[in-house]
Amino acid sequence: MKRIANHQVSKFAGYLFLQLTVSVLSPLSWLASPACVRPVALRQSNSEPTAAGLLSRWAEALGSVEKIQHIRNVYIRSLTKIGDLEFTSEEWQAAQGQHKESVYSGHFRTKLMVFDGHGGWVRYQTAPVRDLTGHELAAEISAAYTGSFSHLISGRMPGHSEYLGEDQSKRFYILKLEPEGGLPITCYLDKTTYLPTRQEQTFDGETLTTTFADWREVDGVRFAFQRGNKPTDTVSELVQSVEINTDLDDMAFLKPEVPAFASGNEARGIPFEQKKDFICLEVRINRSVPLKFILDSGWGRNVSALSQDSVRVLGSQPMATFIGNSAVGSLHSVTFDLPGVTLQNQPVEVVSLDLDRYLGFRVDGILGYDFIRRFVVEISYAENLINLYDPAAYIPKTSAKSVPITLLEDTLPAIHARVTLADGMAVEGLFTVDTAAGQSITFSAPFVRAHRLLAKGKTTDTMSIGLEGQSPQRIGRIHNLQIDEFQISNAVAGFSQATKGPLAGNDVGAGLIGGEILRRFNITLDYAHKRLLLEPN
Repeated sequence: MKRIANHQVSKFAGYLFLQLTVSVLSPLSWLASPACVRPVALRQSNSEPTAAGLLSRWAEALGSVEKIQHIRNVYIRSLTKIGDLEFTSEEWQAAQGQHKESVYSGHFRTKLMVFDGHGGWVRYQTAPVRDLTGHELAAEISAAYTGSFSHLISGRMPGHSEYLGEDQSKRFYILKLEPEGGLPITCYLDKTTYLPTRQEQTFDGETLTTTFADWREVDGVRFAFQRGNKPTDTVSELVQSVEINTDLDDMAFLKPEVPAFASGNEARGIPFEQKKDFICLEVRINRSVPLKFILDSGWGRNVSALSQDSVRVLGSQPMATFIGNSAVGSLHSVTFDLPGVTLQNQPVEVVSLDLDRYLGFRVDGILGYDFIRRFVVEISYAENLINLYDPAAYIPKTSAKSVPITLLEDTLPAIHARVTLADGMAVEGLFTVDTAAGQSITFSAPFVRAHRLLAKGKTTDTMSIGLEGQSPQRIGRIHNLQIDEFQISNAVAGFSQATKGPLAGNDVGAGLIGGEILRRFNITLDYAHKRLLLEPN
C-alpha cells in the first residue's frame, strides 16, 4: 500500500484544508431565505449595488430560489492533485451547518474532519482525533456558514455580508462574507453571469485564491466542476460528482473513535471461535444480524473492512470506488456492535473477500488496526474470549510479560524475535504479530533472499492462504524461536516466495508471527502503550 509521509501531509495540510472545505462549498453560497423569494433591488437610489441585491442575483444564476430551498444536503466527490500527489475528497454539507470531509490517497485516508454546527474535530492519518481550534476551526465555520445558507437565514449561524465595490478592471462585484468566528471570504462575482469567478481567504498570513470554472447543472442547480488555487500553482481540483439530498442523518456528524461501553470502561467475555487459527467474532453492523468478522492485527489499513457480499445483504451503497488493493468502495457512519460495546460513526472499506473456498468458512469483514487501536485487547485463546478495555484505565496483569512493540507503517504491531535455523544459524528481526496468520512464523520474501534461508534446511513447495489471497511459499521447520524469555522449539515455518502482497516487501518487517504461536499464550494488544503482553496459557 502506498503511504504518504507525515511531513508531506503536514506540508500541504493547511492548503488542502482550505481548498477542500471552503473552495468546494463557497460556490454553494446559495440564497434560501424566504426573504429572497421576493425580488431584491440590485442597487440603492444612489446607483450603488447592495449586498442583498448581489446575493439575490447570485442565487438566480445558480438556479432558482425554489430549487435551492429544497436542498437539505449536498455530497461532493473531488480529485485534487498537488504535484505528483493525488487526493480524493468526499464531503457532506447539511443545511443545519453540519459538515464532514474525508480525504484519501488511494484507499488510505489522510484526513477526517467533522463539524456538527457547534464544534469540530479532525484526525490526520493515524494520529488521534483532536478538537479543532484556531484557523482550522475558523475555516470549518466558514464552510458551514456558506453551506447552510446562514448568511441569509436568521436564527442559524451568525454573520453578515458586505458589498466592497468593484475591482480595478470593473468586471467584478466584490462581496465579503463574514461568519461569526469564521474566516472572512472575499468573493468576486462576474458582472455578466453573477457567478463567482474567484474567492480569497487569508490563512496563516497568506492569501489563498481559488478560481472557479466549468459550471454544470445538477438537479437544476449549477456547480463549478473545476477549480484552481494560488499561490500553490501545482494544485488543481476536479469535481467528479455532486449529489443532492443523499440519505444523511445526524449520526454522520457524531464524533468518531469514542467507544461506548455498556458498563464502566470495559467489555469483558466477548466470545469468539477459532477457525484455522483465525479469531472469528460476531459483529452487528448498523443493527444487522450477526456477521462474522476476523480480528486481524496484520490488517494494516487505516479502516476496517466489510465484504461486498455483506454490503449487498445490508442494502448499503458504497460512497466511492478506488483502484488497486482490491478496494471497491467505502461506507461512512457505520455502527459496530459487539457484546458490551458500541462504536458509532466509523468508516469501513468495502473489499472483495472471496475466501470461502480457501478458508472453508464465510468471512463478512475484518477488524484491523482502526478497531484494535481504540482498546486494549486481551485475547484468551484457552477460553475463546476477548476483553476490551479503555486504554486510559487499563491495568496490566502482573503475571503477564510485557514485550515492546513497534508499529511498522504506523499500523502493524511488530516485536523483536530471534530464530535459530535447522543448521544452527541464528537470524533476528522485527516480526509482525498477525492474529490472522495461521502458521507459526512466516519469513517475508526479501528476508528469505537476504539471509539465504532456503539453503539452511529441507523445505517443500506449498501455497500460503490468507486474507490477501494465495501466494507461493516453501515450508520447513526451524530449530528455535525466541521471543523475550519465551522459546518455542521445532516450529513449522513458511519461507515466502511472494511477488505481490505484504510478504513480497518489507512492510511486515522480517515476516509474520501467526496464530500457531500466539494461541500458546493469552495475549494483550496495547497499542496506546506500545506493548504486547504475553502470558503462557
